[in-house]
Amino acid sequence: MKFFSSWSIQKKLLLLIFVAVLPALGIILFSGLERRESEIASTKRDILHLVQSLAAQQEQLAVSTRLLLQTLAQLPEVQNIDAKACNRIFRDIQAQNPIYSTISAATPDGNMFAASAAFTPGSVNLADRKHIRDAIRTRDFSAGEYIVGRVSRVPSINFTYPVLDKNRKVIAILIAGIKLDKYKEFMAQVNLPEGFVMGITDHKNLILYRFPGTEDIHPGTPLPPRYIQKIPVDSKEGYIEALGMDSMSRIYAYKRLSLHDNEPAYLGIYIGVDKNMALHQANMELVYNLVFLGIACLFAMLLASIAGNSMIVEPLDKLVVATQRFGAGELRTRIDLPHGEDELGRLAKSFNTMAVMLDTKDLERRKAEDSLSRSEENFRRSLDDSPLGLRIVTIEGETIYANRAILDVYGYDSVEEMKTTPSKNRYTPQSYAEFQIRLEKRKRGDYLPPEYEINIVRKDGKIRHLHVFRKELLSVKDSFR
Repeated sequence: MKFFSSWSIQKKLLLLIFVAVLPALGIILFSGLERRESEIASTKRDILHLVQSLAAQQEQLAVSTRLLLQTLAQLPEVQNIDAKACNRIFRDIQAQNPIYSTISAATPDGNMFAASAAFTPGSVNLADRKHIRDAIRTRDFSAGEYIVGRVSRVPSINFTYPVLDKNRKVIAILIAGIKLDKYKEFMAQVNLPEGFVMGITDHKNLILYRFPGTEDIHPGTPLPPRYIQKIPVDSKEGYIEALGMDSMSRIYAYKRLSLHDNEPAYLGIYIGVDKNMALHQANMELVYNLVFLGIACLFAMLLASIAGNSMIVEPLDKLVVATQRFGAGELRTRIDLPHGEDELGRLAKSFNTMAVMLDTKDLERRKAEDSLSRSEENFRRSLDDSPLGLRIVTIEGETIYANRAILDVYGYDSVEEMKTTPSKNRYTPQSYAEFQIRLEKRKRGDYLPPEYEINIVRKDGKIRHLHVFRKELLSVKDSFR
Protein backbone atom coordinates (compact mmCIF):
# COMPACT_ATOMS: atom_id res chain seq x y z
CA MET A 1 0.00 0.00 0.00
CA LYS A 2 2.90 2.39 0.63
CA PHE A 3 3.90 1.91 -3.00
CA PHE A 4 0.47 3.00 -4.26
CA SER A 5 0.28 5.90 -1.79
CA SER A 6 3.07 7.64 -3.72
CA TRP A 7 1.07 7.49 -6.97
CA SER A 8 -0.75 10.50 -8.33
CA ILE A 9 -4.56 10.49 -8.43
CA GLN A 10 -4.43 10.28 -12.22
CA LYS A 11 -2.37 7.08 -12.04
CA LYS A 12 -4.73 5.64 -9.45
CA LEU A 13 -7.71 6.44 -11.71
CA LEU A 14 -6.05 4.60 -14.60
CA LEU A 15 -5.27 1.65 -12.32
CA LEU A 16 -8.91 1.61 -11.14
CA ILE A 17 -10.14 1.48 -14.75
CA PHE A 18 -7.71 -1.36 -15.52
CA VAL A 19 -8.93 -3.32 -12.48
CA ALA A 20 -12.54 -2.66 -13.53
CA VAL A 21 -11.78 -4.15 -16.96
CA LEU A 22 -10.32 -7.37 -15.51
CA PRO A 23 -13.74 -9.09 -14.97
CA ALA A 24 -14.66 -8.35 -18.60
CA LEU A 25 -11.30 -9.73 -19.68
CA GLY A 26 -11.95 -12.87 -17.63
CA ILE A 27 -15.40 -13.31 -19.18
CA ILE A 28 -14.01 -12.89 -22.71
CA LEU A 29 -11.23 -15.40 -22.08
CA PHE A 30 -13.62 -17.87 -20.44
CA SER A 31 -16.18 -17.58 -23.25
CA GLY A 32 -13.35 -17.84 -25.80
CA LEU A 33 -12.13 -21.08 -24.21
CA GLU A 34 -15.71 -22.40 -24.14
CA ARG A 35 -16.10 -21.50 -27.81
CA ARG A 36 -12.84 -23.31 -28.60
CA GLU A 37 -14.06 -26.41 -26.78
CA SER A 38 -17.38 -26.19 -28.62
CA GLU A 39 -15.60 -25.88 -31.99
CA ILE A 40 -13.41 -28.87 -31.18
CA ALA A 41 -16.45 -30.95 -30.16
CA SER A 42 -18.30 -29.90 -33.34
CA THR A 43 -15.27 -30.72 -35.49
CA LYS A 44 -14.95 -34.12 -33.86
CA ARG A 45 -18.60 -34.90 -34.58
CA ASP A 46 -18.25 -33.80 -38.20
CA ILE A 47 -15.12 -35.80 -38.96
CA LEU A 48 -16.47 -38.87 -37.15
CA HIS A 49 -19.56 -38.66 -39.33
CA LEU A 50 -17.28 -38.59 -42.40
CA VAL A 51 -15.32 -41.58 -41.12
CA GLN A 52 -18.55 -43.50 -40.49
CA SER A 53 -19.70 -42.66 -44.02
CA LEU A 54 -16.46 -43.99 -45.53
CA ALA A 55 -16.63 -47.05 -43.28
CA ALA A 56 -20.17 -47.75 -44.52
CA GLN A 57 -18.93 -47.68 -48.12
CA GLN A 58 -16.05 -49.99 -47.24
CA GLU A 59 -18.40 -52.41 -45.50
CA GLN A 60 -20.70 -52.33 -48.52
CA LEU A 61 -17.70 -53.15 -50.72
CA ALA A 62 -16.75 -56.03 -48.43
CA VAL A 63 -20.33 -57.36 -48.45
CA SER A 64 -20.58 -57.20 -52.25
CA THR A 65 -17.19 -58.90 -52.58
CA ARG A 66 -18.31 -61.62 -50.22
CA LEU A 67 -21.49 -62.21 -52.18
CA LEU A 68 -19.44 -62.35 -55.38
CA LEU A 69 -17.04 -64.94 -53.99
CA GLN A 70 -19.82 -66.96 -52.38
CA THR A 71 -21.61 -67.11 -55.73
CA LEU A 72 -18.44 -68.15 -57.56
CA ALA A 73 -17.80 -70.84 -54.94
CA GLN A 74 -21.08 -72.55 -55.97
CA LEU A 75 -20.24 -72.70 -59.68
CA PRO A 76 -19.54 -76.23 -61.04
CA GLU A 77 -16.47 -74.92 -62.85
CA VAL A 78 -14.98 -73.84 -59.55
CA GLN A 79 -16.15 -76.95 -57.69
CA ASN A 80 -14.50 -79.09 -60.38
CA ILE A 81 -11.29 -77.00 -60.38
CA ASP A 82 -11.74 -76.33 -64.12
CA ALA A 83 -8.86 -73.87 -64.65
CA LYS A 84 -9.74 -72.99 -68.26
CA ALA A 85 -13.39 -72.27 -67.48
CA CYS A 86 -12.48 -70.38 -64.31
CA ASN A 87 -10.05 -68.15 -66.24
CA ARG A 88 -12.82 -67.18 -68.64
CA ILE A 89 -15.35 -66.52 -65.89
CA PHE A 90 -12.88 -64.50 -63.79
CA ARG A 91 -11.90 -62.33 -66.79
CA ASP A 92 -15.52 -61.58 -67.58
CA ILE A 93 -16.31 -60.61 -63.98
CA GLN A 94 -13.24 -58.38 -63.65
CA ALA A 95 -14.09 -56.63 -66.91
CA GLN A 96 -17.46 -55.75 -65.42
CA ASN A 97 -15.91 -54.77 -62.02
CA PRO A 98 -12.70 -52.77 -62.63
CA ILE A 99 -12.42 -52.10 -58.89
CA TYR A 100 -10.76 -55.50 -58.61
CA SER A 101 -7.09 -55.81 -59.43
CA THR A 102 -7.50 -59.54 -60.04
CA ILE A 103 -9.88 -62.40 -59.36
CA SER A 104 -8.18 -65.74 -58.91
CA ALA A 105 -8.34 -69.16 -57.31
CA ALA A 106 -5.76 -71.33 -55.60
CA THR A 107 -5.61 -74.82 -54.20
CA PRO A 108 -5.29 -75.29 -50.39
CA ASP A 109 -1.52 -75.62 -50.76
CA GLY A 110 -1.42 -72.08 -52.22
CA ASN A 111 -0.84 -72.88 -55.91
CA MET A 112 -2.80 -70.57 -58.19
CA PHE A 113 -4.70 -72.47 -60.88
CA ALA A 114 -6.88 -69.73 -62.35
CA ALA A 115 -6.87 -65.94 -62.60
CA SER A 116 -8.42 -63.04 -64.51
CA ALA A 117 -4.91 -61.97 -65.54
CA ALA A 118 -2.47 -64.01 -67.58
CA PHE A 119 0.02 -66.10 -65.62
CA THR A 120 2.08 -69.24 -66.05
CA PRO A 121 0.33 -72.20 -64.35
CA GLY A 122 2.37 -73.62 -61.47
CA SER A 123 4.50 -70.49 -61.22
CA VAL A 124 2.54 -68.66 -58.49
CA ASN A 125 2.18 -69.91 -54.93
CA LEU A 126 0.22 -67.90 -52.34
CA ALA A 127 0.61 -70.14 -49.31
CA ASP A 128 2.43 -67.36 -47.44
CA ARG A 129 -0.36 -64.83 -47.88
CA LYS A 130 -2.46 -63.90 -44.83
CA HIS A 131 -5.74 -64.03 -46.73
CA ILE A 132 -5.01 -67.65 -47.81
CA ARG A 133 -4.06 -68.79 -44.31
CA ASP A 134 -7.08 -67.09 -42.69
CA ALA A 135 -9.54 -68.56 -45.21
CA ILE A 136 -8.24 -72.07 -44.51
CA ARG A 137 -8.20 -71.44 -40.73
CA THR A 138 -11.66 -69.87 -40.41
CA ARG A 139 -13.36 -71.55 -43.41
CA ASP A 140 -15.08 -68.22 -43.87
CA PHE A 141 -14.77 -64.94 -45.67
CA SER A 142 -11.39 -63.39 -44.81
CA ALA A 143 -9.35 -60.29 -45.51
CA GLY A 144 -5.67 -59.91 -46.19
CA GLU A 145 -3.25 -57.03 -45.84
CA TYR A 146 -1.27 -54.62 -47.96
CA ILE A 147 0.45 -56.48 -50.80
CA VAL A 148 1.64 -55.95 -54.35
CA GLY A 149 -0.06 -58.66 -56.44
CA ARG A 150 2.24 -61.33 -57.84
CA VAL A 151 0.11 -61.51 -60.95
CA SER A 152 -1.48 -58.07 -61.22
CA ARG A 153 1.65 -56.22 -59.98
CA VAL A 154 -0.76 -53.71 -58.43
CA PRO A 155 -0.90 -52.61 -54.74
CA SER A 156 -4.03 -54.12 -53.29
CA ILE A 157 -5.80 -55.68 -50.34
CA ASN A 158 -7.29 -59.13 -50.99
CA PHE A 159 -10.45 -60.84 -49.80
CA THR A 160 -10.80 -64.63 -49.86
CA TYR A 161 -13.55 -67.21 -49.56
CA PRO A 162 -13.02 -70.98 -49.14
CA VAL A 163 -14.56 -73.42 -51.65
CA LEU A 164 -15.91 -76.48 -49.80
CA ASP A 165 -16.91 -79.85 -51.23
CA LYS A 166 -19.88 -81.89 -50.10
CA ASN A 167 -17.89 -83.08 -47.10
CA ARG A 168 -17.10 -79.46 -46.21
CA LYS A 169 -13.50 -79.93 -47.02
CA VAL A 170 -11.56 -76.98 -48.43
CA ILE A 171 -10.78 -77.75 -52.03
CA ALA A 172 -9.94 -74.25 -53.22
CA ILE A 173 -9.72 -70.59 -52.17
CA LEU A 174 -11.26 -67.80 -54.22
CA ILE A 175 -9.42 -64.45 -54.16
CA ALA A 176 -10.58 -60.93 -55.07
CA GLY A 177 -8.00 -58.14 -54.90
CA ILE A 178 -9.22 -54.54 -54.37
CA LYS A 179 -7.15 -51.90 -56.17
CA LEU A 180 -5.95 -49.37 -53.63
CA ASP A 181 -6.20 -46.48 -56.08
CA LYS A 182 -9.94 -47.16 -56.32
CA TYR A 183 -10.27 -45.47 -52.93
CA LYS A 184 -9.92 -42.20 -54.83
CA GLU A 185 -13.54 -42.75 -55.85
CA PHE A 186 -14.45 -42.58 -52.18
CA MET A 187 -12.72 -39.22 -51.90
CA ALA A 188 -14.56 -37.88 -54.95
CA GLN A 189 -17.82 -38.59 -53.12
CA VAL A 190 -16.69 -37.17 -49.79
CA ASN A 191 -15.06 -34.00 -51.21
CA LEU A 192 -12.93 -33.23 -48.15
CA PRO A 193 -12.31 -29.52 -47.47
CA GLU A 194 -8.81 -28.05 -47.66
CA GLY A 195 -6.69 -28.94 -44.66
CA PHE A 196 -8.32 -32.34 -44.12
CA VAL A 197 -6.46 -35.63 -44.51
CA MET A 198 -7.84 -39.15 -44.89
CA GLY A 199 -6.10 -42.46 -44.54
CA ILE A 200 -6.85 -46.18 -44.75
CA THR A 201 -4.62 -48.79 -43.08
CA ASP A 202 -4.53 -52.56 -42.88
CA HIS A 203 -4.32 -54.68 -39.71
CA LYS A 204 -0.57 -54.01 -39.48
CA ASN A 205 -1.21 -50.25 -39.64
CA LEU A 206 0.41 -50.05 -43.07
CA ILE A 207 -1.03 -47.26 -45.16
CA LEU A 208 -3.24 -48.53 -48.00
CA TYR A 209 -4.30 -45.09 -49.14
CA ARG A 210 -3.83 -41.48 -48.03
CA PHE A 211 -5.36 -38.26 -49.25
CA PRO A 212 -3.70 -36.02 -50.15
CA GLY A 213 -0.81 -38.16 -51.26
CA THR A 214 2.82 -37.12 -50.97
CA GLU A 215 6.10 -38.52 -52.20
CA ASP A 216 7.12 -39.42 -48.63
CA ILE A 217 3.82 -41.10 -47.76
CA HIS A 218 2.83 -43.90 -50.13
CA PRO A 219 0.99 -47.25 -49.84
CA GLY A 220 2.88 -49.60 -47.56
CA THR A 221 4.27 -46.81 -45.34
CA PRO A 222 3.88 -47.71 -41.64
CA LEU A 223 1.66 -45.50 -39.56
CA PRO A 224 3.82 -43.67 -36.95
CA PRO A 225 3.73 -45.23 -33.46
CA ARG A 226 2.44 -41.97 -31.95
CA TYR A 227 -0.94 -42.71 -33.56
CA ILE A 228 -1.10 -46.36 -32.60
CA GLN A 229 -0.11 -45.73 -28.97
CA LYS A 230 -2.95 -43.24 -28.49
CA ILE A 231 -5.68 -45.57 -29.74
CA PRO A 232 -6.93 -48.12 -27.13
CA VAL A 233 -6.47 -51.69 -28.31
CA ASP A 234 -10.17 -52.60 -27.98
CA SER A 235 -11.50 -49.30 -29.34
CA LYS A 236 -13.53 -49.48 -32.55
CA GLU A 237 -13.96 -45.74 -33.11
CA GLY A 238 -13.10 -42.47 -31.40
CA TYR A 239 -10.81 -39.43 -31.50
CA ILE A 240 -7.17 -38.62 -30.93
CA GLU A 241 -5.03 -35.49 -31.17
CA ALA A 242 -1.55 -35.91 -32.58
CA LEU A 243 1.05 -34.48 -34.92
CA GLY A 244 0.31 -35.56 -38.44
CA MET A 245 2.82 -37.23 -40.72
CA ASP A 246 3.32 -33.73 -42.15
CA SER A 247 4.17 -32.49 -38.58
CA MET A 248 0.92 -30.52 -38.37
CA SER A 249 -1.16 -30.69 -35.19
CA ARG A 250 -4.44 -32.41 -36.07
CA ILE A 251 -7.63 -33.79 -34.57
CA TYR A 252 -8.36 -37.30 -35.87
CA ALA A 253 -11.48 -39.42 -35.92
CA TYR A 254 -10.95 -43.12 -36.59
CA LYS A 255 -12.94 -46.32 -37.09
CA ARG A 256 -11.71 -49.93 -37.22
CA LEU A 257 -13.55 -52.49 -39.32
CA SER A 258 -13.82 -56.21 -38.64
CA LEU A 259 -15.38 -58.93 -40.82
CA HIS A 260 -16.58 -60.96 -37.84
CA ASP A 261 -17.41 -60.28 -34.22
CA ASN A 262 -14.54 -60.82 -31.78
CA GLU A 263 -12.09 -60.75 -34.67
CA PRO A 264 -9.23 -58.23 -34.94
CA ALA A 265 -9.81 -55.29 -37.26
CA TYR A 266 -8.65 -55.89 -40.80
CA LEU A 267 -8.87 -52.24 -41.85
CA GLY A 268 -8.75 -48.80 -40.24
CA ILE A 269 -10.10 -45.50 -41.58
CA TYR A 270 -9.11 -42.11 -40.17
CA ILE A 271 -9.80 -38.48 -41.06
CA GLY A 272 -7.81 -35.61 -39.61
CA VAL A 273 -8.29 -31.86 -39.61
CA ASP A 274 -5.80 -29.12 -38.85
CA LYS A 275 -6.50 -28.10 -35.26
CA ASN A 276 -5.62 -24.47 -35.98
CA MET A 277 -8.07 -24.47 -38.88
CA ALA A 278 -10.79 -25.98 -36.70
CA LEU A 279 -10.19 -23.29 -34.10
CA HIS A 280 -9.70 -20.46 -36.59
CA GLN A 281 -13.17 -18.96 -36.18
CA ALA A 282 -13.10 -19.24 -32.39
CA ASN A 283 -9.59 -17.77 -32.26
CA MET A 284 -10.58 -14.87 -34.52
CA GLU A 285 -13.63 -14.12 -32.37
CA LEU A 286 -11.44 -14.17 -29.27
CA VAL A 287 -8.93 -11.84 -30.92
CA TYR A 288 -11.70 -9.48 -32.07
CA ASN A 289 -13.21 -9.41 -28.58
CA LEU A 290 -9.83 -8.78 -26.96
CA VAL A 291 -9.02 -6.02 -29.47
CA PHE A 292 -12.42 -4.42 -28.88
CA LEU A 293 -11.93 -4.63 -25.11
CA GLY A 294 -8.43 -3.17 -25.46
CA ILE A 295 -9.72 -0.26 -27.55
CA ALA A 296 -12.55 0.33 -25.06
CA CYS A 297 -10.07 0.20 -22.18
CA LEU A 298 -7.71 2.65 -23.89
CA PHE A 299 -10.62 4.98 -24.69
CA ALA A 300 -11.81 4.80 -21.07
CA MET A 301 -8.28 5.52 -19.81
CA LEU A 302 -7.93 8.45 -22.23
CA LEU A 303 -11.31 9.82 -21.16
CA ALA A 304 -10.43 9.32 -17.50
CA SER A 305 -7.10 11.05 -18.03
CA ILE A 306 -8.74 14.08 -19.69
CA ALA A 307 -11.90 14.28 -17.59
CA GLY A 308 -10.15 13.24 -14.39
CA ASN A 309 -7.53 15.92 -14.90
CA SER A 310 -10.10 18.70 -15.36
CA MET A 311 -12.69 17.45 -12.87
CA ILE A 312 -10.52 16.05 -10.08
CA VAL A 313 -6.78 16.64 -10.45
CA GLU A 314 -6.91 20.37 -11.25
CA PRO A 315 -9.44 21.18 -8.47
CA LEU A 316 -7.36 19.18 -6.01
CA ASP A 317 -4.24 21.02 -7.14
CA LYS A 318 -6.04 24.29 -6.43
CA LEU A 319 -6.96 22.96 -2.98
CA VAL A 320 -3.35 21.94 -2.28
CA VAL A 321 -1.92 25.29 -3.44
CA ALA A 322 -4.52 27.22 -1.44
CA THR A 323 -3.81 25.13 1.66
CA GLN A 324 -0.08 25.70 1.32
CA ARG A 325 -0.53 29.46 0.88
CA PHE A 326 -2.95 29.57 3.78
CA GLY A 327 -0.50 27.64 5.93
CA ALA A 328 2.20 30.13 4.96
CA GLY A 329 0.10 32.92 6.45
CA GLU A 330 -1.81 34.22 3.43
CA LEU A 331 -5.14 34.27 5.22
CA ARG A 332 -6.88 36.04 2.36
CA THR A 333 -6.33 32.99 0.13
CA ARG A 334 -9.53 31.58 -1.39
CA ILE A 335 -10.23 28.55 -3.61
CA ASP A 336 -11.63 29.49 -6.99
CA LEU A 337 -14.04 26.54 -7.36
CA PRO A 338 -17.85 26.43 -7.69
CA HIS A 339 -19.55 25.67 -4.37
CA GLY A 340 -21.51 22.73 -5.80
CA GLU A 341 -23.07 19.74 -4.04
CA ASP A 342 -20.22 17.39 -4.97
CA GLU A 343 -17.45 16.56 -2.53
CA LEU A 344 -14.92 18.97 -4.03
CA GLY A 345 -17.50 21.78 -4.13
CA ARG A 346 -18.40 21.23 -0.48
CA LEU A 347 -14.74 21.03 0.45
CA ALA A 348 -14.00 24.32 -1.36
CA LYS A 349 -16.98 25.96 0.35
CA SER A 350 -15.86 24.72 3.78
CA PHE A 351 -12.30 25.90 3.14
CA ASN A 352 -13.41 29.36 2.01
CA THR A 353 -15.81 29.68 4.97
CA MET A 354 -13.01 28.70 7.36
CA ALA A 355 -10.62 31.13 5.64
CA VAL A 356 -13.12 33.99 5.98
CA MET A 357 -13.64 33.22 9.69
CA LEU A 358 -9.92 33.01 10.40
CA ASP A 359 -9.22 36.12 8.35
CA THR A 360 -11.90 38.01 10.29
CA LYS A 361 -10.53 36.79 13.62
CA ASP A 362 -7.02 37.72 12.52
CA LEU A 363 -8.21 41.20 11.61
CA GLU A 364 -9.92 41.52 14.99
CA ARG A 365 -6.75 40.24 16.71
CA ARG A 366 -4.57 42.75 14.88
CA LYS A 367 -6.97 45.54 15.81
CA ALA A 368 -6.91 44.42 19.45
CA GLU A 369 -3.11 44.20 19.39
CA ASP A 370 -2.92 47.68 17.89
CA SER A 371 -5.31 49.02 20.52
CA LEU A 372 -3.35 47.26 23.26
CA SER A 373 -0.12 48.64 21.86
CA ARG A 374 -1.49 52.16 21.95
CA SER A 375 -2.81 51.60 25.46
CA GLU A 376 0.58 50.30 26.58
CA GLU A 377 2.26 53.27 24.96
CA ASN A 378 -0.09 55.67 26.72
CA PHE A 379 0.40 53.84 30.00
CA ARG A 380 4.18 53.89 29.65
CA ARG A 381 4.10 57.57 28.74
CA SER A 382 1.99 58.31 31.82
CA LEU A 383 4.45 56.36 33.95
CA ASP A 384 7.45 58.08 32.43
CA ASP A 385 5.87 61.52 33.00
CA SER A 386 4.75 60.76 36.57
CA PRO A 387 6.42 62.97 39.29
CA LEU A 388 6.39 59.96 41.61
CA GLY A 389 9.24 57.52 41.43
CA LEU A 390 7.98 54.19 39.96
CA ARG A 391 9.82 50.89 39.72
CA ILE A 392 8.54 47.48 38.60
CA VAL A 393 10.45 44.45 39.88
CA THR A 394 10.22 40.67 39.72
CA ILE A 395 9.55 38.53 42.75
CA GLU A 396 13.34 38.21 43.14
CA GLY A 397 13.69 41.96 43.24
CA GLU A 398 15.13 42.38 39.71
CA THR A 399 14.22 45.69 38.12
CA ILE A 400 12.03 45.47 35.01
CA TYR A 401 11.03 49.10 34.63
CA ALA A 402 11.97 52.41 36.27
CA ASN A 403 10.71 55.84 35.37
CA ARG A 404 12.77 58.98 35.19
CA ALA A 405 11.67 60.16 38.60
CA ILE A 406 12.96 57.05 40.42
CA LEU A 407 16.20 57.12 38.42
CA ASP A 408 16.71 60.70 39.58
CA VAL A 409 16.03 59.62 43.16
CA TYR A 410 18.82 57.03 42.91
CA GLY A 411 21.01 59.25 40.78
CA TYR A 412 21.27 56.73 37.85
CA ASP A 413 21.30 57.71 34.25
CA SER A 414 19.45 54.62 32.90
CA VAL A 415 17.53 51.54 33.89
CA GLU A 416 20.46 49.35 32.80
CA GLU A 417 22.73 51.15 35.21
CA MET A 418 20.23 50.51 38.03
CA LYS A 419 19.96 46.84 37.02
CA THR A 420 23.72 46.31 37.06
CA THR A 421 24.10 47.91 40.48
CA PRO A 422 23.87 45.22 43.20
CA SER A 423 20.87 45.58 45.52
CA LYS A 424 23.18 45.61 48.51
CA ASN A 425 24.81 48.79 47.23
CA ARG A 426 21.48 50.56 46.86
CA TYR A 427 20.39 50.12 50.50
CA THR A 428 21.77 51.02 53.90
CA PRO A 429 22.74 47.92 55.87
CA GLN A 430 19.55 47.97 57.94
CA SER A 431 17.28 48.60 54.95
CA TYR A 432 19.07 45.85 52.98
CA ALA A 433 18.39 43.40 55.83
CA GLU A 434 14.72 44.43 55.79
CA PHE A 435 14.76 44.05 51.96
CA GLN A 436 16.00 40.46 52.35
CA ILE A 437 13.19 39.68 54.77
CA ARG A 438 10.55 41.14 52.40
CA LEU A 439 12.13 39.19 49.50
CA GLU A 440 11.77 35.87 51.32
CA LYS A 441 8.16 36.64 52.24
CA ARG A 442 7.36 37.49 48.62
CA LYS A 443 8.84 34.20 47.46
CA ARG A 444 6.74 32.32 50.01
CA GLY A 445 3.65 34.38 49.17
CA ASP A 446 3.34 35.75 52.72
CA TYR A 447 1.50 38.94 53.46
CA LEU A 448 3.44 42.17 53.05
CA PRO A 449 2.22 45.62 54.10
CA PRO A 450 1.33 47.96 51.22
CA GLU A 451 3.49 50.75 52.66
CA TYR A 452 6.87 50.78 54.37
CA GLU A 453 9.93 53.02 54.97
CA ILE A 454 13.41 52.43 53.53
CA ASN A 455 16.78 54.18 53.41
CA ILE A 456 18.63 54.07 50.09
CA VAL A 457 22.15 54.91 49.00
CA ARG A 458 22.31 57.07 45.90
CA LYS A 459 24.89 56.69 43.20
CA ASP A 460 26.80 59.62 44.65
CA GLY A 461 26.77 57.95 48.09
CA LYS A 462 24.17 60.13 49.69
CA ILE A 463 21.49 58.48 51.82
CA ARG A 464 17.87 59.30 51.28
CA HIS A 465 14.77 58.27 53.24
CA LEU A 466 11.86 57.03 51.10
CA HIS A 467 8.25 56.16 51.82
CA VAL A 468 7.32 53.20 49.60
CA PHE A 469 3.87 52.28 48.34
CA ARG A 470 3.78 48.64 47.22
CA LYS A 471 1.27 47.22 44.69
CA GLU A 472 1.25 43.60 43.46
CA LEU A 473 0.69 43.45 39.66
CA LEU A 474 0.83 39.64 39.20
CA SER A 475 0.49 36.75 41.63
CA VAL A 476 3.51 35.22 43.26
CA LYS A 477 3.22 32.06 41.19
CA ASP A 478 3.64 34.22 38.03
CA SER A 479 6.96 35.50 39.46
CA PHE A 480 6.10 39.11 38.75
CA ARG A 481 5.26 42.07 41.07
